[in-house]
Amino acid sequence: MRFELSPRAAIDVDHIAEYYFRHSIDTGTRFYDAISITLEALTEFPHVGRVRLFDDPSLTNIRSWPVDGFPSILLLYRSERSSSG
Repeated sequence: MRFELSPRAAIDVDHIAEYYFRHSIDTGTRFYDAISITLEALTEFPHVGRVRLFDDPSLTNIRSWPVDGFPSILLLYRSERSSSG
């Protein structure tokens, strides 16, 4: 399995990183590293996240998981396995 960030999610990650970079280059760098580490872990264990419930039916099977080292920032994702694997 692999993760693909939506264009909006990529923009959100960049905006959060910019915020951290304004306060500390080390924290901004650590945030980008943490995103990569978290996505890698979710690739291995995609069902670890908490299932979120929404009224909108297009948001079924959405899960959340905190970014490693940044527990107040949640990644919202959907695990979509291909039919071949």
